[in-house]
Amino acid sequence: MQEGFQSPTAGALQSNEFRFSVIDESVAQQLERASGKFVELRYKEYNGMLPWRGASNFVVTEVLEVKDPGKASTSGVPFDQ
Repeated sequence: MQEGFQSPTAGALQSNEFRFSVIDESVAQQLERASGKFVELRYKEYNGMLPWRGASNFVVTEVLEVKDPGKASTSGVPFDQ
């Protein structure tokens, strides 16, 4: 589960951004429709970037769940086991 990135500067604000690429058109469309919501994703991490995989080491392969911001789960479990 990717919560965001800590700032390298002490005392600075943290970002909840997760920079990723998408190569599947249907996954990209799901993410566009989920703008502004909490989204639980499945992704692959690669050791390097390649032009046909986008500008990130992280490539989202599946959207698991989309929730409204006020109704996010706090279980800490990324998916049902």
